[in-house]
Amino acid sequence: EAACEALMAPILGERDPEVRRGFLKRAVEACAANGLTACQSNELGEAWSATEAFRVYESLESSGELPLRIFLTPMAQEAQQVANPAAQAPCGASRGGGGTDAGPASEIGSKRQKKTHAALLDPGTSSLGGLVRCDRVKIFGDGSLGAETAALREPYGDTSPEDSPEDSPEDSPEDSPEEEQPSVELGGASGASEVAGNLGTLIHDPAALCGEVAGAHASGWRLEIHAIGDRAADQVLKALEACTQTPSGQGPSGQRGGKLRAPRRPIITHCQVLGPDLIPRMAKVGCVASVQPSMVPTDARFVFDRLRPRLHPFAYAWRSLLEAGVWVAGGSDAPVELAEPLLGMYDAMTRTRRPQGGGARDRTPLGSEESQGAHAIVFRPSERLPFAAALWLYTIGAAYAADAFQPTAAPAAAPAAAP
Repeated sequence: EAACEALMAPILGERDPEVRRGFLKRAVEACAANGLTACQSNELGEAWSATEAFRVYESLESSGELPLRIFLTPMAQEAQQVANPAAQAPCGASRGGGGTDAGPASEIGSKRQKKTHAALLDPGTSSLGGLVRCDRVKIFGDGSLGAETAALREPYGDTSPEDSPEDSPEDSPEDSPEEEQPSVELGGASGASEVAGNLGTLIHDPAALCGEVAGAHASGWRLEIHAIGDRAADQVLKALEACTQTPSGQGPSGQRGGKLRAPRRPIITHCQVLGPDLIPRMAKVGCVASVQPSMVPTDARFVFDRLRPRLHPFAYAWRSLLEAGVWVAGGSDAPVELAEPLLGMYDAMTRTRRPQGGGARDRTPLGSEESQGAHAIVFRPSERLPFAAALWLYTIGAAYAADAFQPTAAPAAAPAAAP
């Protein structure tokens, strides 16, 4: 992760406004060329902010150079500091008290539009032309699976004989979804616990995450929280559940008598490792799972070595989420994967492992579909989606996550659960 940051530093730290404008112009042109009609974008970096990015996107729109819609998502810390610069609250700290009476962001095409101020992004801010909107903030809950910093409830695996993935086919009895997940007593944000081994890293301790989630929600922002591991997802769900359990007069005040209204379409981004207890809770809270199907071909090359067998049935479980009634949105996490929705749909349908050393578009199958464990060319074939469901992820599901679609049916009524 540190190496990637060093590689990207010259770009993220670019200070010339015209150069930065060129970056974004080329990016949106590439997305439009791949068939995208809208993008959700996180803007961060040294000398770069979501506020400035909003102005650049608005400039592109006014000059007729913005070919799609942009749903801009600032980091929660930036939104917090912009809204109250004097507070300069650290990441994970609630601003306390207050909040605003701002309700949920309006739908696309609404008359509620605000001209951006040079130093302010409010929840629901829209460009004059309506193509750029900002109504949610992003919070990080853990790290990444590739770097083994995603927060898990079981330690990362190793190469000892007892952990050999070849001895644990994907549908073995030990992997049954009914098997209870272990409970671990967690420590602080570093992820320390009574369980020996590497459990990954939680960015916040539970109280800090609850404070940041409640503070952003009370200020009128929608929420998007990065959680890759099951331990991070559990912590995020507890914070979202706590939003509607705050007694009147305690903690940040919301829209109704000092008690927070339920978050509107909160998003958990990635959801790569879940559990049988987490998926029903996601449905109950009304979470949207923002997933990246093209990560499956990439990660399938190492996931059997890094995740212990008991976690395999709940890894990249897009079909299970849909069948449980969770709204699922398809994306790419570009530039981590390619911003190509057709490739994402293909990967949701096939889940074919990418060859070691293969390019980003290489899906050449190596071996037999009957191979299991680390040798499988299809990762968890039972989670493959039919075409109609894959299309649904990148159209209706994505629009729902952007708060740009009002459903008439639950996701289970869509072709998501079709054979």
